Amino acid sequence: MTETPPQVLVVEDEPQMAEIIAFALSRNGMDVHTSPTAEAAWRALGERRFDAVVLDVMLPGMSGTELCTRLRSHSDIPIIMLSALSAPEERITGLEHGADDYLGKPFSPRELVLRVRALLARSQAAPHRTILRLPGIEVDLVRPRAWVRGVRRDLTDRSADVLRTLAARPGQPVTARELLNAAWETSSPVGGREMVKTAVYRLRRELGPTGADMVRTRRGEGYSLEVGSEVTEP
Repeated sequence: MTETPPQVLVVEDEPQMAEIIAFALSRNGMDVHTSPTAEAAWRALGERRFDAVVLDVMLPGMSGTELCTRLRSHSDIPIIMLSALSAPEERITGLEHGADDYLGKPFSPRELVLRVRALLARSQAAPHRTILRLPGIEVDLVRPRAWVRGVRRDLTDRSADVLRTLAARPGQPVTARELLNAAWETSSPVGGREMVKTAVYRLRRELGPTGADMVRTRRGEGYSLEVGSEVTEP
């Protein structure tokens, strides 16, 4: 099973610096998305799931510090701030606004890579993680949403319950009764199969064309979520 590479958002308004950072991180196995402004980064964060943010302090419009504060109020995503202002008080300000790390410019790209790796490792080891990661799809265990190949898909509560149940046993059949128990908190067979059939249909629509293909009907067994190298022909 192939692991999804870490998704890193780089927020940097200087094109040359953004290119250097993106190259260093990409070369070390990370998928990188760049945004030149805090506003563009905020939109990207609403559309895709990222594992870490590399954030420049001095940006046009909304500052990196403002974005850090806003982001921290919604998420525990690891944030490393970059700034030419490397005085101790500037570092303290960045950390007070929610940054996990702070690196002064100029810096070694190698050092940045190591710091990002360290943040990712700590984040993945944290017990409060609420994202179930599978090849090609990541499922939010708290909010009704998922990311299909990096693209965010908002779900209804029922669809989210069905997806979480399937994602808990990728590649294995889950019966209609098990889905009823999980999503409706009942195992009553009265109309149950049609309820599940309709719910699976809606889930496929909400996941979009790419995600829909992952939700398979297993004749005589139920349904399954087929991911990554485990995907089989229907």
